[in-house]
Order: sequence, then C-alpha cells, then structure tokens
Amino acid sequence: MARQGCIREGVHGRTPAEVNVTMNYPLWNLFLTMLWLFFWIVLIFLVIRAIMSILRSDDLSGWGKAGWLTLVILVPYIGVFAYLIVRGAHLAGEQVERANAPQDAAFRNYESWESGEKQGG
Repeated sequence: MARQGCIREGVHGRTPAEVNVTMNYPLWNLFLTMLWLFFWIVLIFLVIRAIMSILRSDDLSGWGKAGWLTLVILVPYIGVFAYLIVRGAHLAGEQVERANAPQDAAFRNYESWESGEKQGG
C-alpha cells in the first residue's frame, strides 16, 4: 500500500524503502527564502564595500584600519553600520573627490595648454 507522496519499493524480499518525493514549499516560504538571500547579498556587498573603503582611507592610521577591519569582519552588520555612521560624512567627501579627480586633471591640462598657447602666441 503506497501513501501519497512516497514511493515504496521492495527489492528481493528486503524491507521496502520510502523516498519522499513531494515538496511542501508554499509561496510564503519562497518569499522568506528570497528575503534571506537578499539580506545575505546585501551583507556581502556592504562588507566588501566597507573593507575597500577602510583600506583606501588615507586619514586612518594602521591601528585604526586594523580596528575597523576587525569590527567589520567579526560582527558584519553592526560593524558596517557603525562604520557608516561614524565615517559617513568623510566617505561622501572621498567619493566626490574621487569622482572629480579625472575632471580636475583634465581641466588642469587644458589650462596649462591654454596658458602655454597664449604665452607662446
């Protein structure tokens, strides 16, 4: 006698083995799985971004970098959010400087070329 969702097979007089072939995975469990996956992806992204920011920071000493890295690696969510709260304004300034650096260099090259042309012409 086979139950629903199970396959019973008897092989050469041995005890039949049951294998569960049904999957009880309603929509709510799918949503929760996707939510957990999203949180893990966000955590990995934030940790990598924080580590890159810590290592690039010029104003932190070696011990400061070691402390922040320890906090971010050992307690990821708390460490990342503490880092963002404590150093958030500095991070915004660094990103603006980094984004404007190529434009500033190109403008300086253009200015030096213009001034050389006016002086020589």
